[in-house]
Amino acid sequence: MKTAGEILAAARRARGWSLEELSRRTKIQAKFLKAIELSQFSKLPKAPFVKGFIRTAAGELGLDPAGPAAIFRRDFGAGEESQIVPKTLEAGKKRFGWTPQMTAAAAVAAVSAAFLGYLGWQLLTLTAAPRLIITQPAAEAVAGAEIAVEGKSDPGAAVTINGQEIKKNKDGSFSQILSLTPGEHTITVTAVGQNGKKTTQQRTVRVR
Repeated sequence: MKTAGEILAAARRARGWSLEELSRRTKIQAKFLKAIELSQFSKLPKAPFVKGFIRTAAGELGLDPAGPAAIFRRDFGAGEESQIVPKTLEAGKKRFGWTPQMTAAAAVAAVSAAFLGYLGWQLLTLTAAPRLIITQPAAEAVAGAEIAVEGKSDPGAAVTINGQEIKKNKDGSFSQILSLTPGEHTITVTAVGQNGKKTTQQRTVRVR
């Protein structure tokens, strides 16, 4: 079952963003984002701040912030002075005898948790905004009158460039040639998923 950090990392990579890009967008230090993705909570501040980081990053990545936040609460508790403590360690402080009935109950709980976790992940996937990766043009590019706009989105998403819907390949990739007049132009690419959620990226180019 994925951790909150793994879910955020997968969503970030799907958008083609680096940690630095996500840091710029969320105003959260890249070292904290990296520590969350790797579940290195000893490198993070107190629990209330981490919960806020997770919700902010999830929202910027097009996820429902409640999902990763709930998974974080499932896996971690707040120890003394709100330090983050894995709940398995908290439970280990209690000493009790283990019985065969407990083993059976634990097995049932594990199967149930795995199933519910899978359903939860599917729900997050269905409610998330579509991925959108722009490979061409580069930011602040200088080009001639014709410029290629290339990238990739989810196969089921509709993609528009400057408000005009374009055709995609079966794998979600696309390529469109734009004819532009000399000067500076902002190219806006938007992907709209079947659930109505949108992802938008822009590139500013200068035509010679």
